[in-house]
Amino acid sequence: MRKVIFSRTELHKFLLLGDPGNYITDKIHPSIRAVKRKEVLSIFCTLRIRKRTTSVKLGQFPENNLEQIYAKFQIARNLSANGSNPNFYLNEVSDKFDEKINSIENLSINNLIVI
Repeated sequence: MRKVIFSRTELHKFLLLGDPGNYITDKIHPSIRAVKRKEVLSIFCTLRIRKRTTSVKLGQFPENNLEQIYAKFQIARNLSANGSNPNFYLNEVSDKFDEKINSIENLSINNLIVI
């Protein structure tokens, strides 16, 4: 485990040179870590909710940029401060978003033609 300031350059460097299963943590927000997978970095944060610790998936790099990851982190931190589990809210929103994307991708020209 190394602590680095998350930047696009540092994350790309770890993506290319890191071993699968290893991780790095953010110096600015030490509760955020990037775990190396085969072709992506999975970004997680660890939060305390009512005296329990939970991990929240913030996204994957390079699919999600750092602004999106930090925005999700702020939302998750605010939800956990109120005593809510961010996994219920963030996963529900991303599932609905994925459903909309899939329904758009499954459209064909024949479905779009109106007689």
